[in-house]
Amino acid sequence: NLGRLSLRNRRDFSTSAGFFTNTGTLDLGAACLFKVNGLYMQDAAGRLTIEVDGSAGEGLTAVGQAFLGGTLEIRLSPRASFGADATIEVLRAASVSGTFSQIIAPSGVDVQVGPTGVFVTVHKACPTDLNGDGAVGIQDLLTVVGAWGPCPPAPQFCPADFNGSHAVDMLDLLFVVSAWGVCSN
Repeated sequence: NLGRLSLRNRRDFSTSAGFFTNTGTLDLGAACLFKVNGLYMQDAAGRLTIEVDGSAGEGLTAVGQAFLGGTLEIRLSPRASFGADATIEVLRAASVSGTFSQIIAPSGVDVQVGPTGVFVTVHKACPTDLNGDGAVGIQDLLTVVGAWGPCPPAPQFCPADFNGSHAVDMLDLLFVVSAWGVCSN
């Protein structure tokens, strides 16, 4: 993959070859599965983007080894609702070697690279419910507007940056609007 390959709408894709090399962008939407029937390699220029909604088996599966490099970006699906401290395996392989040079993830999300996979832990059951009242509503929207602009430097917390871009902007506002209503657990 030298360009951009995207999967959306709960689609699955499986390679027929024994390997897949990502030097571009592999963008996997929520509940999509990209299966490599062999070796997965991502070089320093590669970017793997995975939108997480908590569906079983979403993300990337390599039947063989996964060699990591480049960037991993984790996004949360606007309609996703997780149990507190939910851990989701977003990359599975026979073995994993290498590391991502950059990991981009929203506030409240931790990413761990293990010997056979990559795991995402979402620490808040409904990430867009910023005031913790069990619903996404006007107070959450006002919090996003009030935090507008660049996030403060790490390690300061930037809870309204839902897409991990290090800024609160229109995409974060749309994230809240698309999740409007009572959170489901």
